Parts: sequence; C-alpha cells; structure tokens
Amino acid sequence: NAVEKHDTCKTMGLEEAKAADMYEVIGAAIDDAYIAELKKQVIHQDAINQVKKELKIVYSPLHGTGNIPARRILRELGFENVYVVKEQELPDGEFPTVSYPNPEAKEAFELGLKLAREVDADLVLATDPDADRLG
Repeated sequence: NAVEKHDTCKTMGLEEAKAADMYEVIGAAIDDAYIAELKKQVIHQDAINQVKKELKIVYSPLHGTGNIPARRILRELGFENVYVVKEQELPDGEFPTVSYPNPEAKEAFELGLKLAREVDADLVLATDPDADRLG
C-alpha cells in the first residue's frame, strides 16, 4: 500500500483547492450519521450496560484522527471512565511518541499502558492514524 513515487502524486494548495471547488468541510451531519451506524454494530448492549459505569478505559488515537469520534461513541454508549493518552491526543503526522503508529504493534501501546497502570484501567484501546483499525 505504500506510495513508491511521491513526485508523481498531483498536489495543490488549500486556496487553489477551494477555488477549484475541490475542498469541502464535512459537517456534523456526517459525524452524526457515522456514529449512528457505529451504534447499529453493537451486539451486546446488555453487557455494556452492566459495566459502563465502572469499566475504566484508556484510549489513544496515536496522533491520528480517531480522538473525537472514538471518544464520542464511547461516551454515547455510556462509558463514564475514559482516559485519553494526552501525549498522543492531538493529530501530528510526525508521530513523535511512537516509532510506528499501528495499534497492532505492541510498542504503540507503551504510553497507553503506562496511563492504564496509573488509573488502574481495565481496558486499553488505540486507533491507527486514520482510525480504521482498533487495537
């Protein structure tokens, strides 16, 4: 999946994209529809209801885009004790705290596990930078 020839990718600046009508901010309606679809995937709401007030969850977006939607879905499902890894909370394409921002890689969980020990968490979650994988 890696791009081999970066110089062949066409690029343009933000203002040029706006002028060409190729830039659009996705609004809250898209977020709402996405969250609604995620909720449809829940298969054991009864199990969630039994633990949602006590379960302590540590979450990291690994410097990617998952922060807002992941925290929102956890909140809307009723989880009250969600702790976010502050050092990895904001998007940063340099990924300064991990060598490889992949939730399938054990080393990506180093800061999350540290926080989990501090707050006595039951579960540690992380999403990859574009939030299409969860570990």
